[in-house]
Amino acid sequence: MNSSQRYTVDFYNYELMLPDGRVNKLAKSEVLIIEYFIMNKGTYINSKTLVEVGWPKKVVGTNSLSVAISNIRRQFERKDIISYSKNMGYKINEELDLELVKDHESINDKPIDIELKSKILVTDIDKSFFSKVMNTGFLLVLLLMIIDSLSLALFFKVI
Repeated sequence: MNSSQRYTVDFYNYELMLPDGRVNKLAKSEVLIIEYFIMNKGTYINSKTLVEVGWPKKVVGTNSLSVAISNIRRQFERKDIISYSKNMGYKINEELDLELVKDHESINDKPIDIELKSKILVTDIDKSFFSKVMNTGFLLVLLLMIIDSLSLALFFKVI
């Protein structure tokens, strides 16, 4: 299949770029399920596994998977994207040209290029680490430790 028929799934922004360039939004569970399908292309996957993949460590309703599969088909604008066999489970269309982008930029921010999109830069990892540290209140803890050590130093100076 030529690149003009490529579907691109943006793992971090939960977006799907259609071959014509339009972008559709996906739910996190749908992206996780698509990623699992890509990693297991050509094999049937049972419903229980897909529920565990799409909603890790969560209890979901019995129809959550069928709703997610339906949404995936609708966002891809293709019914044949995922097939179902009662005794075997679900399987993604093997002939589909599907790319999973796992970097921190939107698929709209740069041209489609398989080689560039598959790489995560060290600076992206550093930014991600820094933002996680900042979100955990690291600076607040550091500030409290400094204040505590200053108050101890003043206490011993007085004595």
